[in-house]
Amino acid sequence: MDERQAQIKEGAGLEESRVNTDLVEFLRKWSTPLLLVLVAIVGAYVLKQRVDDARQRNVDSAFAEHAAAMSGMGEVSPDSLRAIAENYDSVPAVRDMARLDAGDAYLRAAISGVKPGAVVDLQGEVENEEDLIAADERDWWYGQAQEMYQAVWDATGEESGRPMTSIGAAFGLGSIAESRGDLDAAGEWYATAGRVAESAKLPNFVSLAEQRSSEMVAVADRPVLISSVNLPTPPENELDRIRREFNRQSMPDLDMEPLEIPDVFGELGGDADDAGDEPAPAGPALPEAPSETPDER
Repeated sequence: MDERQAQIKEGAGLEESRVNTDLVEFLRKWSTPLLLVLVAIVGAYVLKQRVDDARQRNVDSAFAEHAAAMSGMGEVSPDSLRAIAENYDSVPAVRDMARLDAGDAYLRAAISGVKPGAVVDLQGEVENEEDLIAADERDWWYGQAQEMYQAVWDATGEESGRPMTSIGAAFGLGSIAESRGDLDAAGEWYATAGRVAESAKLPNFVSLAEQRSSEMVAVADRPVLISSVNLPTPPENELDRIRREFNRQSMPDLDMEPLEIPDVFGELGGDADDAGDEPAPAGPALPEAPSETPDER
């Protein structure tokens, strides 16, 4: 009891009461600002999560639409790919892939002379003539392809950190220049693609760029392919003409021209009538049989 009484401090209750009063005053003064700060932190975290989720959904949707556009049975539509690139400009990976694929589609159409999506039969003939690209229209298709490749190159360049995209754009621009006959520009683009591939340690693409540069000389001497429509009509075979005339003469109900037989003998240097009147050339004379008398027999 003596020890406990010695530990009792005078005014201890008043000091404890003063501490409780200070805590209450502090909470009364700062509880609302602290609560607002806490709410702001929680709200910012929730908002960030929603933004990230929306961004991820946008990325997923971009990749899904690009995959759907490229998974068709026929030729891909460059207009659809261009629309995907414009709608998902905030997704650089899909935007640039769509532009590269659209540039490839435009370039294939310009080289082949057939519009994307055209129906071609087993013989390689286009069913609808409107799907053919005239010679004076191909420059427009080359221009569309160049626009797509150039947009990708402007967005990436040599130091973009995405070497595959940059290499694809450089090869595309080089192919357009090569198809148009501008071999100097094509060589520069192939050299640029080789530099990007070498910096990214992609030896296969370095070899491909060197190969394309070395083979450009053959482009200047390549033969011009002429379609069957532009070929001249071949001359009619003489034997086919005779057969055709004979078939016409074998139809008496039709008013046909008389059969004309080619002057074969005239071509050989003679005349058909004269040939029939000339006597046959005489052969060697045979010796006469000796006359025998009965006595000699």
